[in-house]
Amino acid sequence: MKKIFFLILFTAVFAVLQTRAQTEEKRNKVILTVVDAGKTIITELNSVNLAFNRYENELEEPAVINDSAGEKVADKTARPGGVCYLTLEAKALSAEMLRVVAKAKNKFEGTITFTDPSTQKTLKTLRFKQGMLSSYSDQFSAVNYGDTYASSILSISCRDLNIDGIKLQ
Repeated sequence: MKKIFFLILFTAVFAVLQTRAQTEEKRNKVILTVVDAGKTIITELNSVNLAFNRYENELEEPAVINDSAGEKVADKTARPGGVCYLTLEAKALSAEMLRVVAKAKNKFEGTITFTDPSTQKTLKTLRFKQGMLSSYSDQFSAVNYGDTYASSILSISCRDLNIDGIKLQ
C-alpha cells in the first residue's frame, strides 16, 4: 500500500513539474535589431503586433494643381500612402535603444526576426524603414512574471515594411 501511495505521489509531483517546465519554455525567439550611427542594437521582444492601413483615395492618381508659376505639378498631399504600425513588447529596453527611439522625429530602420530556438529556423522576418516612435509605455509590477518585473511597449509607425521579402504597398 505504501509503494502504491508513493508511486502515485511521485507521478503527481513529476506531472506538475513537467507541466510547469513546458509553460515556462519559450516556443519562439523574437529579436529586434536596429542599426543607429553604425552601431547594432539588439532587443529581445515578448510580442509583436502589426497593423497596416491603406486609404481608398491613395489608390487614385495624384491630383494635378497649378503652382505659383502657373506650371502643373502633382499634388503630393492627395496621396498620403499606407502606414504600418508595429507594437512591440520588450522585456527590457537598453539605454542605447531608448536613446534611438527617444529622439524627436528620428527615423530609423530595423529588422524583427522570429526564430524557432530548437531548430534555429527563421519563421518570419519583418524589415521596416523610416520607423518613428509613435508612443511608449512602461509597465512595472511588484509581482515577478517569469524572469522580469516590467515590460516596455513601443509603438512604431513606418512607411516601408517587408514581410518575408514581400513589400506591403
